[in-house]
Amino acid sequence: MRRSSKRPHRTLVGLRPWLILAMITGMGATATAELYNPDLVCRPIAPELTPHERLRALSFDLRGIPPTMEEYSTVTELGAVPANLVGEWLYTDAFQAQIIRLHRSMFWNELNNLRLGHNRMRLSKSSGIWWRRDQARTYRGGADRHRCLNQPATYTSDGELEFAYFVDEFGQEVRQEGYVELSPYWAPNDVVKVCALDAQDVLIGDEGTDCATRANWSDSSCGCGPEMRWCLPDAASAKVLSGFEDDLDRRVAWMLDGNKSYDAMLTEAPAFINGPISHYLRHQAQFGGSLQLAPMPFPMLQIPVIDYSASNTWVGIELTSSHSGALSSPAFLLRFQTNRARASKFSTEFLCDPYVAPSGGLPPTTDEEAMEPDLQKRAGCKYCHARLEPTASYWGRFPESGAGLLSKEDYPAFSPECEACALKTGPCPSLCSKYVTKAEVDSEEAYFGWLKQSLFIKPNALGFIDQGPAALVKRSIVDQKLPMCVTRKMASWLFGRGLHPSESAWLDEVAQNFAVSGLNLRELIRTLATSPMYGAVR
Repeated sequence: MRRSSKRPHRTLVGLRPWLILAMITGMGATATAELYNPDLVCRPIAPELTPHERLRALSFDLRGIPPTMEEYSTVTELGAVPANLVGEWLYTDAFQAQIIRLHRSMFWNELNNLRLGHNRMRLSKSSGIWWRRDQARTYRGGADRHRCLNQPATYTSDGELEFAYFVDEFGQEVRQEGYVELSPYWAPNDVVKVCALDAQDVLIGDEGTDCATRANWSDSSCGCGPEMRWCLPDAASAKVLSGFEDDLDRRVAWMLDGNKSYDAMLTEAPAFINGPISHYLRHQAQFGGSLQLAPMPFPMLQIPVIDYSASNTWVGIELTSSHSGALSSPAFLLRFQTNRARASKFSTEFLCDPYVAPSGGLPPTTDEEAMEPDLQKRAGCKYCHARLEPTASYWGRFPESGAGLLSKEDYPAFSPECEACALKTGPCPSLCSKYVTKAEVDSEEAYFGWLKQSLFIKPNALGFIDQGPAALVKRSIVDQKLPMCVTRKMASWLFGRGLHPSESAWLDEVAQNFAVSGLNLRELIRTLATSPMYGAVR
């Protein structure tokens, strides 16, 4: 094939920038004008948004949707966004959804990587049959976990369950029963297969055992209870955790629905219970686990009876002063499972005061300094922990790795019984698991008999444990840290950019007005959204 003798057409694409500049500079004015295409050039940066641009930005920020044609027409006629339109939007469901979404990014109430329930409660499914792996040895014996037979269960003429027997590879006798069919609480309209021993529904075992307690695990005549109520498949655990996430969202919505102050959401918001949460609290929470709501955060009589399947039925329950709204919700406590993590998250998101190392880095330490058990004194740690430890003590009534409540009545700050337990001069009741009864180093002996959360806490901060997170919020209002931080958070969210130092004085004034308004979030957002600052180029 003969190569074309024509030279290829040269374009500016691929040429070096300096060569393009030289070419354009060398052209005459007429040639330069021919290159200019106004349709392909961005308009000059304006000092503020046009009325239509402002309408669109506000609608997406406050509602998450574009404006309607009628709204565009109104702005065209007036030449500006009417203030009353913004006010109307602040009371829409769409605005509430935006605020909930924003607070999800602050609370991080995503629990889908967690799993509730003790392993003895957990249900597995093999070959279409449900059974409890960790209960298998109690039920069937043997040195390994053996499931029941893949065949219907049979019974003697006296109604006793029949078993097949064999000796496993370790020389131990194993018994196996068949399965039964039933409709479990998590699928009331379905019929599933369950190993007969796991499906036992007696309330009191053969030895007088209360099968609704942890004693269930040592009595082979106790099963999962009526409709399998005491056992927890992973899908059911996920529904409970999802309910806890929604509960925290509803505490934010509670603030908006009642036009409550912002701090009320953090300190007073009630708990919201749906079907899966109600079932878990009434039938499963008492069994505990690696993550647990024990001791129970509120009285059993206070928990509404809602069918497990009613995921969208919600009932609010008022909480005692020991609680602190969103900051003691199961979602927050389970998402941040240590008191230090809880304090750090609150300080970062609501006080804009994260715990970080100094800009120059941490100083070098000796081995002796690095072994100091008190983190408020340990070199390399004290920079943050001297502030973090006292703040963390505000969550001292909420167990770590769980969302229970250590009530003042049942768990006093100091227990003489547990001190005697530590000194080996008396018995050790079960409650002493929450108290300091062992010392890793000599300096810990001074805390024998005190709640574990009291360890190394300075005397002036010991009272924080009983005051709870609500006291921390109130203190943060008095010193203006909370109003200022929330103002900056909302401004950054609405403006879609970082805040310029020149805006600090104005934001200080807005924050003061926010505090004077009684921390009314809607009024704060109205002020920010209708300010000239919002219209600045984003």
